[in-house]
Amino acid sequence: MRGAQLAKARLLTRRAIESAEKAEEAEAAAVYQVEAAVREALAGDSEHAARLADDLGKRFPGNTVVQFNYLPTIHAAGLLRGNDAGKATEVLAAAAPYELGGIVETFHFVLYPVYLRGEAYLAEKQGASAAAEFQKILDHPRRRPE
Repeated sequence: MRGAQLAKARLLTRRAIESAEKAEEAEAAAVYQVEAAVREALAGDSEHAARLADDLGKRFPGNTVVQFNYLPTIHAAGLLRGNDAGKATEVLAAAAPYELGGIVETFHFVLYPVYLRGEAYLAEKQGASAAAEFQKILDHPRRRPE
């Protein structure tokens, strides 16, 4: 069952990316690809996730969000799945200056590096550090200021 669901998710993601590209919505296509890569990494297909990340890196070499939020997030997800929490934390350091720079409604994946860093700290039995990361999520604005 799990394999069938993953295959369906891959198909739907591919369609969403194609639709966004056809509509000339490059950022939306990138977000769909990031979501797919993180899903692949957490499902254990780090090779597929790495291919998706490499493609993103090549298509958006000058995009700060892609380079310093999306790609570290993808790589960290794979490292966490591979039980290398220490390396995941290192990779996520690149995202730190950018990860709280937007609000959830306008900046996709804005808090994902924070979440993954918290998970990495939990895996390393660093509860206080994990709690500090998760607290960032609770403290971060979720809606546009009125």
